[in-house]
Amino acid sequence: MPKATNTKGLKIYMTKGSTADVDVVPTAISKSDPAVVTVASTAGLTEGDIAVPTGTGFAEIDGKRFVVGVIDAATFELVGSNTTDSTGTLGTTPSIDISHSTDMVDLCWSEFTINRDAPEAVEAGTYCDPSLTVASAVSTAGTLEFKGNIDVEDPGYEELTKASEDGLAREIRITLPQNNGYWLAPATIDLMNLEAPLDGVVKYAGSGTLLTAPKHVW
Repeated sequence: MPKATNTKGLKIYMTKGSTADVDVVPTAISKSDPAVVTVASTAGLTEGDIAVPTGTGFAEIDGKRFVVGVIDAATFELVGSNTTDSTGTLGTTPSIDISHSTDMVDLCWSEFTINRDAPEAVEAGTYCDPSLTVASAVSTAGTLEFKGNIDVEDPGYEELTKASEDGLAREIRITLPQNNGYWLAPATIDLMNLEAPLDGVVKYAGSGTLLTAPKHVW
């Protein structure tokens, strides 16, 4: 029977704008579920890091986001990947971009919504065909909306305000309770607004633009 998941225990993390990603060079990638990456050393890697492979020769993982899973001295899993049926071979210049989870801040949001944008159509009607439309050349992956309590001593609130000012890309990782994996949603934070009711909690409301389609990995 399907089960329902309570939000208790859900955690939201965001990378800091001042944090630089690091690249690791894979020497082998297994054809398995999940894919296991071999490197010279896994020193500095932590379970929960966000990994984006490029140039690996495996179409199933290149340019996509995964979470670093089980780690040993020279290998780590890409949670959410499956290269079992891949016909790829390791490329000549493979790289995996790592955003360290140890450099993330905890976001204490009271609510949030991830919205996927549907492709837009541009009206191109003529007298011959008034209903003619064409696909828009400009599209976005979607938007992010969130709310939380204002607390200037909260590192997460401080980082959100910085993000709304600098416009730099942030990796957002939502850890789901009951071992239901992660949602990955890279975004820029566009704005932060004040919500101050006559009698109630002083809150902020913000929004962001997704840089790629959000992804659930487990």
